[in-house]
Amino acid sequence: MSDEEPITGANAGDCRSASGPLEGGEGSNVLLYTGPPSAERDPACVELLRGDPSKRNLLAIACGKSPDTLIRAWRRSIEEPPAEVGIVNVTERTRSASAGAPEASGAPARPPTMTIESMDCPARIDASVGMYLDEWEGNGNRTVVCFDSLSPVLRRAGVDSTRELVSALRRRTSDADTVAHYHLDRSAHDRATLDALASSFDAVVNRSSEGDPAARADVVFDVLRSSRRRTVVRYLAEEGPTADLCELADHVARDERGRRTSVPSDHAARVYVSLRCTHLPKLATADLVAVDDERRTVRLTDRTEHVETYMRHLDWAE
Repeated sequence: MSDEEPITGANAGDCRSASGPLEGGEGSNVLLYTGPPSAERDPACVELLRGDPSKRNLLAIACGKSPDTLIRAWRRSIEEPPAEVGIVNVTERTRSASAGAPEASGAPARPPTMTIESMDCPARIDASVGMYLDEWEGNGNRTVVCFDSLSPVLRRAGVDSTRELVSALRRRTSDADTVAHYHLDRSAHDRATLDALASSFDAVVNRSSEGDPAARADVVFDVLRSSRRRTVVRYLAEEGPTADLCELADHVARDERGRRTSVPSDHAARVYVSLRCTHLPKLATADLVAVDDERRTVRLTDRTEHVETYMRHLDWAE
């Protein structure tokens, strides 16, 4: 599939493009195209737990791989463990229900690791996820769901059952104000299967073809990791699409100071310089903004498909 276009936009469930660059519903489910299974966590996956892990709930659905492998990989990337960790272990082999999980005192309402011994039981996967989300409701932490990977379910249960599972999980994550991303080995499936499945998601991030200049979603996701750049895009989307550079810098500076009416002049100056020299060039490289150096204005382009979904995910890492 190396000669094909990355599956983003209309051929990949472009469910937001018709309503404008930053409009659409509460996008909280992203399909993350990756390569074959690896011992390292994908940067986009790890990014969702950046910030203060002590205020995160992490729910991992380990499908076709050892939960221990996931935990070790996360520990290599994130020093502090999340506040709560739940694991749904989906496997074809018989495993202990608590294998690889820490010991728990007392009698918990559910085991630390919930095991499902079949790849083609979407209803059981959905119910297990629901138990964790219900238990964590109201604990004050933000929940991130990582499904790694959909490929074994897709091979075993087929496209229709996998889409039903994703739809059920979307309803749960939406009700629980949770973000979720789903790993999928793009190289393991044909184009028709990928197209059929991608339409079930709010957006697609392509991580499977590093160096592919057409992998735009990958570039955009990386550029928007900066909260300052996300503030620029949101301001232009809400107030623009064109803004004076000084006006834009003033807004960013006030936003970073809790929207106070005035900010120290040295902070505003630093923001101005950083926008002009660092952040706006990066946004322009990703074709999200156009900068007019002569007029000193910044304009939002019309190539911001799925951007709000990416920014919402990245906001959870702040």
